[in-house]
Amino acid sequence: MFTGIVEKTGKIVGIRRDKSNVDFTIEADFTNELKIDQSMAHDGCCLTIVSIDREKRQYVVTAMDETLQKTNLGSWTVGYEVNLERSMRLDGRFDGHIVQGHVDQTAVCTKVTDENGSWRYYFKYEPKKGFMTVPKGSICVNGVSLTVVDSEQGSFSVAIIPYTHQVTNFHNIREGSVINIEFDILGKYFARLMDEYLRQHPLCAPAGNKTLNIVLFGPPGSGKGTQSKRLLEKYGLAYISTGDVIREQIAKGTPLGLQVKNLAEQGILAPDDLVIKLLESKMDETPDAKGFLFDGFPRTTAQAEALDLLLAKRKTAVHTMLALDVPQDELLQRLLKRAQIEGRKDDTEEVILKRFKEYESKTMPVIDYYRSQDKYNNIEGVGSMDEIFRRLCAVIDTL
Repeated sequence: MFTGIVEKTGKIVGIRRDKSNVDFTIEADFTNELKIDQSMAHDGCCLTIVSIDREKRQYVVTAMDETLQKTNLGSWTVGYEVNLERSMRLDGRFDGHIVQGHVDQTAVCTKVTDENGSWRYYFKYEPKKGFMTVPKGSICVNGVSLTVVDSEQGSFSVAIIPYTHQVTNFHNIREGSVINIEFDILGKYFARLMDEYLRQHPLCAPAGNKTLNIVLFGPPGSGKGTQSKRLLEKYGLAYISTGDVIREQIAKGTPLGLQVKNLAEQGILAPDDLVIKLLESKMDETPDAKGFLFDGFPRTTAQAEALDLLLAKRKTAVHTMLALDVPQDELLQRLLKRAQIEGRKDDTEEVILKRFKEYESKTMPVIDYYRSQDKYNNIEGVGSMDEIFRRLCAVIDTL
């Protein structure tokens, strides 16, 4: 454990790659006080000393590939000045705040202003669940314990006094510099506890203005599309399908749509956080909707958790997951008949069975997620369209 009070700065004098690892040789004034196996924070990243050359006042630390990817260590070059702090002694003073030496992510300096003797540094980072700053809260930047001045979603600023500017590597940080940040551990734990609480106790809309949010699942051939249209009309819901939303955003050329298009052209699936942003944008277009029908989404437990948080922000929640249940033999006959009528030559029995298997493997974890919240409802999908619709409505009307 560390406190974010930098003792000295060191200089990178050697870099050696060994497979996916990198050995950094660092020159520091207090090298002779160090020992092998000792933990020390380097720009806020805890690394273990693996060898020491006391004559040259140099020591070596090793960074694995994950560390290089998650921190700014991958951009270090010979001559780089690095902030150093040895781990805290149990009988030492707590002059900063609790710092683990586990970098959460990197941030980019967007601006530096001279504040008549001091400096103001502005940083931008990728907001993620549990990663946040608050005004007057603590933040660790390149291993330096600092107080947040301004805080917004995905950005913050800190003030640096002349002493800190001189004795740390802050005097080398410029616009565009990539730095390490570790968010306040107490804040992260609180955010995690709140996430769990909101999942178990979703905030409800005010009485008389309650929304209705339904997750509807069904395998290919279950008639989900037909039932969706009828549910939308009866309950005044807005329709949310990730495929439709993504195609619409790309066609409109929105910033989010362009991000998805760029990823698709590289053969990369849109990450969950981007999909959630797309859904949120679509939901914002229908502020008067009485609720939402999510067609085939979420597809993973992570997406289900993200959807819960998105709805909690709107003081609502997923109220039920409806899954149309049709025997596989019945589904197969329906799809083969449809393929014959519509001339779908690619819809062979082998292809259809493969789609069934993929649906089941992707859906089961999500079903288990909603079952654990007592929101899962299995709906018999065999019978006339009217019979199936009445079964769906019978569940919804009890909510």
